[in-house]
Amino acid sequence: MTATPRQFTDYKHGLLVAIEEEVGGAALFAALAQMHVGEARRALGLMVAIEMAVLTCAAPILAGYGLVMAPVKDLEAEAKAEAQGMAHQTWDDILDHMIADYPAFTAEFEQVALMAPAADAPLMRLLVDHENAFIDYATAARAGRGDALAILEAFLLRARAMA
Repeated sequence: MTATPRQFTDYKHGLLVAIEEEVGGAALFAALAQMHVGEARRALGLMVAIEMAVLTCAAPILAGYGLVMAPVKDLEAEAKAEAQGMAHQTWDDILDHMIADYPAFTAEFEQVALMAPAADAPLMRLLVDHENAFIDYATAARAGRGDALAILEAFLLRARAMA
């Protein structure tokens, strides 16, 4: 089943949910990396690094609004449980999941970005674009492109430059 984007009417709530998803994403990708080898493990490691760079960019913005995330250990535990539920999936299954479901996250981030003050626009663009980088990577990898990892590597450089 393809994911459906959630609807947000409050910028700060949407931002907080998005950033909590990044914590969960990093934990999910790290757990999945332990279950895979080769390019899959490398890609998942790059995804963890991208999520962490986005979190670094988001931290001062969250603090500026006085927003407090759910306990990181809880977010990570939920993501690790999700990874365990995906343990039976092949790498191609995971890539297909990214292609089918991650556009919902992009739509959510775009929705929240429309409510963002101008000062937060760079972070919101990073959130949207990082999700698109994951989708672009998954699409390229499923198509057998040998340069697919370059999509993640290039995005990581961009995200770290903003951090």
